[in-house]
Order: sequence, then structure tokens, then C-alpha cells
Amino acid sequence: QGLVAYPYLKDVSSQVRQDTLTLYALDAQIHQNYFKAAEFYQELYKSTDQIQYQYESLRMLEQSGEIETFVIRVNGLLKQFPNDLLLKRFEIIGLMKEAKFLIASQKAFTLCATTKEIPDFLLYGEANLKLGNYVIARDALRQAYEISHDPITCERIALIEYSELNEQKQA
Repeated sequence: QGLVAYPYLKDVSSQVRQDTLTLYALDAQIHQNYFKAAEFYQELYKSTDQIQYQYESLRMLEQSGEIETFVIRVNGLLKQFPNDLLLKRFEIIGLMKEAKFLIASQKAFTLCATTKEIPDFLLYGEANLKLGNYVIARDALRQAYEISHDPITCERIALIEYSELNEQKQA
């Protein structure tokens, strides 16, 4: 009868459950138990339907090294949400973890053409770096740098120019 008389108590208990799962997930992350953290975030997603928990679960799953599980989950989600840019980026990360660099490069190129966003240029550059396409990798990183002015990206460009393209003056 108390729940009928005070329906907000149900919300309080679900909030307490959500807070508890969040603390468990964070604790697992701190202890570098990324697979367990992924499970907690997945449970949070199931109980709240908040997509950020799904993304965090995928991020933790990728960190855990459970690449096959990561790829299966990403591919399943892409069937449900084919236009989700973060899922497309996770797919590219999975392809690179599976050493499918050519496919990753092609998908990243498509994303770059569509979004012109920093993460996509970085993924495209990384995939091409793994393929040994240093000019394309450098150019993709330059596009990311032009938007972000991130010093780490600038250092990567210089490293590619110096060590792989023998362009010491450019570096």
C-alpha cells in the first residue's frame, strides 16, 4: 500500500539502484576490471534506457580486450541504430583491433566525408598509418589538427613526416 500511496518511492529505489550500479562500475574501472565495468554499465543501460550507459559499456568492453564480444555487440547495435555515429566509430575501432585496417580505412573515409569531425579524421589517419599509407595518414591528421589544434596530433604529424616520409624540414 505504501507504494500505491507514494509512487515516488519506486523512483527513489530505482535511483538508489542506479547510483549503486554506477558506483560498482566506477569501482571496477578504478581496479581496471573493465569487463565487469562493462557489465555494470550494460545493466544500467537496460534499467534506464539511457544511451550513454550503452556507450560506456562498449568503451569498457573494448578496454577489457574482449574484442570478439565487443564486435558482436557493436554489430548488433548497428543493426538497430544504423545511423548512430558513435556506433560507427566503435565499429571502426573493432575492425582495427581485428587488424582489418583496409575495411576500417574505407569506413573511416566515408565517415570523414559525411561528418568532417575530429574523431573520424583521427580514425582514418590511424587506419592508414597501420596500412603504411603515410601520406594519407598525415593528411587526415592534418585535417584533425586544423580543427582541434591539439599538440599531440601535431606531434604525430611531425613524427610521420620525420620518420616515415623523410620530410625533416616539414617536421
